[in-house]
Amino acid sequence: MPEQKVIGKINIEHYPLESNDMQRIILETVNEFVFSDFQDNNYPFHYLYEADIQAHLACKISQRIKNQIIFSVLPDKDKKYSLTPITREYPLGMRHDIVCINPFKLQQYVNWKLEEGKPFKFSQIMWELPLLVGIEIKYSLFGYTLHINESGNDDRNKLIRYKNGSGENSNYHEERNTKIERSDESKLFTEQFKHLSIMFFQDKDWFNDHRSELKNETFLLKKESPIRDAKTIEYDGVYMVGPDKQVFSYNVEN
Repeated sequence: MPEQKVIGKINIEHYPLESNDMQRIILETVNEFVFSDFQDNNYPFHYLYEADIQAHLACKISQRIKNQIIFSVLPDKDKKYSLTPITREYPLGMRHDIVCINPFKLQQYVNWKLEEGKPFKFSQIMWELPLLVGIEIKYSLFGYTLHINESGNDDRNKLIRYKNGSGENSNYHEERNTKIERSDESKLFTEQFKHLSIMFFQDKDWFNDHRSELKNETFLLKKESPIRDAKTIEYDGVYMVGPDKQVFSYNVEN
């Protein structure tokens, strides 16, 4: 692929699904993975590493979201490039574990990002496209006592930082492209973004100890417990997933 081109325009073929349908399919797949694949699949050694969980879940989502995004660069309109929307360790500078690139914001984004008639490199856009869904995963292995109130909160804050940026009224794309004038349009790149933070536990004893620790700590402080039984995984939440069909939501406000 030639790295540098002079463009008249980049065209992106529209995605056949609606954004809410894509988000629904991804959430259904996450729930299936949590309550079936992880908890029923020869627990606890089917997944030895966090990367194994990431790879399996990303593969399952890719099988459900099969359509590719097609880029064509004008005036060379016969030359087209395909992009799979489900990927990992994305975008550049933030690297969420699993993401779905947002096909519905891409045309708007490249028009904002690139000046017509000017040279550009594919590397200037392809690794920082707008996202529809972001998922962060932690895996507490045998012998490692990860805490949901630390790791889970950190992951959730990282996901929120993508959407809202580190400053007031900004987002990831504005902060990555400081030379481009901010506009109301640029605020829209992350408006559809949904996220999940999930911590899986390999060690049943540590999962139960950690759960009891959270409950006892809040009881002593006379605060409401931050964990609740969860029958389903929902967007914008933080979750603890253990053995024996045990799943808890974690309220970060407590």
